[in-house]
Amino acid sequence: MTNRFVTRATASGHTTAVHIGGTLVHSAQDPHAEAEAIASILTSAEYKSLLVIGNGLGYLSGAVRRRGLKCVSIELFADINSLAAEVTGVAADKLCLSGEELISALDQYGLNAHILMSPYIMALRAELSDDLRTLLEELQVTLQSQRAYKNLIDRNIEANRAQLPKLTRLCIQEQQSCKLAIAVGSGPTLDACMQTIIEWRDELLLVAASGAVPVLRKNGICPDWIVALEARESVVADLESAECESKVLVFPWTHPRAINDDRLTLIAANESDGICTGGGSTGLAAADFVAMLTSGAIFMIGMDMSDRKGEYSAGVARTTTNYTIGAAKFNVMRAAASRWICSLKKKAYHVVMPGGEQINGAHKLYPIEIATAFARQKNETPDSLEVHA
Repeated sequence: MTNRFVTRATASGHTTAVHIGGTLVHSAQDPHAEAEAIASILTSAEYKSLLVIGNGLGYLSGAVRRRGLKCVSIELFADINSLAAEVTGVAADKLCLSGEELISALDQYGLNAHILMSPYIMALRAELSDDLRTLLEELQVTLQSQRAYKNLIDRNIEANRAQLPKLTRLCIQEQQSCKLAIAVGSGPTLDACMQTIIEWRDELLLVAASGAVPVLRKNGICPDWIVALEARESVVADLESAECESKVLVFPWTHPRAINDDRLTLIAANESDGICTGGGSTGLAAADFVAMLTSGAIFMIGMDMSDRKGEYSAGVARTTTNYTIGAAKFNVMRAAASRWICSLKKKAYHVVMPGGEQINGAHKLYPIEIATAFARQKNETPDSLEVHA
């Protein structure tokens, strides 16, 4: 369906726009005043630059620029962009009609910019291409998470400022291993693969997301590394199950109580180490880290990133256990993991339950196949495992 927009006069004398389905692009009363009010808030927040996704008729991007704030505008609907050029002369800086084009624009303009998504963009996302809609939903979840966590992260970084330099710095070159590499999260496939992990433990370089630690410890397994990524206090409960002197990778924003846990061997990482810390999953950071430590394939276990039965992580030490995480959050996790795998220079196996959702780009394994996969990887024989469609 072609996205159609029409213009309407308002009581203020300024033109507004509305999608033919009834969704307003700007205020029906005074789009100019609406934009000025939002621009005032944005400039008072002292952002260095602004990236507006959903330029509409250009009222907001024009208003923030008049206040001296650097602004780049993106539009996803060609029809409204044409109207903007005609009505206000403020067309978008970039017209993105595919997910690939939006990713390119975000890479070019999104770094260090405050990203603002206009409401009509999400209201009309069903009329966009599938890849663009998926990316928008992922971006919305990410932005919501950033807003929710920003103050907490800032507080943690400040609280950790004195302690972090006292910790041993991560040196990836010193941690290389020739063992089989597995990254472990707390999803349903962890329990399903537990017996195989126990039997193969001596052959494995096991890097665990902190949430998996209570489950592993219950089964007598101590990870080689624990990734403690989270800013929330829940990571503290995770680490209470860790054995003394366990190696724990921490970050500047990790909860301060974890940074100050002298029972553990804490190793400090930061953004310069290049570990993937985005995507909404500590498991993905664990997978990226173990991939840096080995030259062979990696196995992702307990990273189901779906919730088919309403219970995601059984046995973890969190009050949120057994509550369904929103589907959009899992979509974000899988999309981020897929992009990461596509950039990986080695094979990645994703263990899922029958009927579970595969991470695009990974080789799917069922728990029953994991021992055979370990044996083949250990023996370095040609990989003939079936990749399930």
